[in-house]
Amino acid sequence: MASLMDAQPLVQIRSSSVDAILGHLAADARSATDAAPVVLDLSKARHLERGAGAILSNALIGTLGACPLRIELPEVHAADWLGATGLSFALANRKGPTTVVGLGADLDLAVWQRQWLPGREVLGRADRAPTLFGPSEASETLVEPDLESMTYAAFIDPHMSTDPVIQDHPVNTVVWPWLGRLLPRARLGLSHRDSRESFIAEVGRLVTEMVLNVSQHAAPGRRDLRSIVHVSLTRGGGETSFDRLHLAVHDTGPGILSTARPKIRPDLSARIDDHQLLFKLFDGSLPPWDRARGMGLPKVVDICKRRKGSLLVASQTTRLRGQAQPPYLLTSRSDFNLHGTVLSVMLPLP
Repeated sequence: MASLMDAQPLVQIRSSSVDAILGHLAADARSATDAAPVVLDLSKARHLERGAGAILSNALIGTLGACPLRIELPEVHAADWLGATGLSFALANRKGPTTVVGLGADLDLAVWQRQWLPGREVLGRADRAPTLFGPSEASETLVEPDLESMTYAAFIDPHMSTDPVIQDHPVNTVVWPWLGRLLPRARLGLSHRDSRESFIAEVGRLVTEMVLNVSQHAAPGRRDLRSIVHVSLTRGGGETSFDRLHLAVHDTGPGILSTARPKIRPDLSARIDDHQLLFKLFDGSLPPWDRARGMGLPKVVDICKRRKGSLLVASQTTRLRGQAQPPYLLTSRSDFNLHGTVLSVMLPLP
């Protein structure tokens, strides 16, 4: 496999191509040294899908977390999409030596090293205030979708503040009022109170299920594991595009497949591989093992279908995609072994 260093700088990173990029980086990592680190050149990046960014971020802190890394970033407009995808979190918390080039003083990694706790302000742009974004940024700024945006918030290690018996995660109680206050009303078609509150409520249910799921399979309270939640908005860039809400949760735990398999019946476990298991976790065909979980992962799929959104799940070598049209769920194999789990949801704004 040719080194990524030998290729042209990456202009776009999509969920369909991120595993190939990670495969190149993994090959480079096998011979990397402090003097000759793995090089990830994003200096020309113009399009970074949020789901792809979450997978890339998780890999840089997990599977590739110990190798020496040099990452080259765009000079302008990068701080926001780095934060929104989790890349800032990964660069700040990698175990291996990390050199960041191209962004200068605009990238403050220190704030990404502290754990979020209920009641503490969130990480937003420059960690300035406990809000997702300002009114002008929400309704006036025209940006290309999935690349640059000041419209994000992030929560570090929320699995550390999770009570396994609760039905709503503390992150949820913060996200709901933000969305209620900050989602532009008439401009986004959310002027009708019922439709607005319904959308916000479903986003809140997604937050709760996705974070509680991570908390369970990432082993609550383990300080050697890292997790992050990020919520963001992107604006449509043209007549055929649309405004989106992105929600992603990822961790460096053992992976959802490793922790789910021991919970299902031994005879069923022996018959299905990891790809079938992940499919069944989301399609609702597995016998329940914990009815106190609330709505469950199949409800995440239901919300994505009804809201015409999409779902991306990555763990180990299995990838799952959910979409609003049949077939609703698709699984595939990757040559890259992702340590941990990524759950990423996109919902069009009404």
